[in-house]
Amino acid sequence: MPEQPEILGYWDGPYWVFTEAHHLRRGSCCGNRCRHCPFEPKALKGCVKVRKDVTERTEA
Repeated sequence: MPEQPEILGYWDGPYWVFTEAHHLRRGSCCGNRCRHCPFEPKALKGCVKVRKDVTERTEA
């Protein structure tokens, strides 16, 4: 069975919401207080440290 494409965002009303997968591909925090920001501390532009819970989930 072919692998499903990774979802990088979705519409929530008039807003485009980036998923955690999008942020991880981006590689660093944009500083916009995104809903699914995987970086720590959240909303610190340029931060590249991934939260521990995200790291554990993606390594499994």
